[in-house]
Amino acid sequence: MLFLDTNVIVYYLHGVEPYATTVEPYLQSEELVTSLRVIDETLFTLVRMKVWRDLGVEWYKLLPGAIERNIVTLFHTALTFIAVWFFS
Repeated sequence: MLFLDTNVIVYYLHGVEPYATTVEPYLQSEELVTSLRVIDETLFTLVRMKVWRDLGVEWYKLLPGAIERNIVTLFHTALTFIAVWFFS
C-alpha cells in the first residue's frame, strides 16, 4: 500500500521535475491510499490551475475581491488574535 501525499500530487499536476516522472509509475498502482484532506487540497489545486490556465486569472488579482467579501471575518479574526495575544 502506498500513501499519496498532497506534495506528490501537486508536483505531478504541475510537472515539477524530477518528481513528476519519478511518481508517474506509482500512480498506476491499484494499491494507492490517501486522505480526505489530500483530496481536498488536490481539488483546490485543480480549480486554481483551471482558473489560471484557461481564464488567465492570477491569484493576486483575486485578492482584493476576496478581502472585500471577507473583511468582517478578517477583522474579527485579527481582533481575536490580538486579544488572545494581549491577555495571555
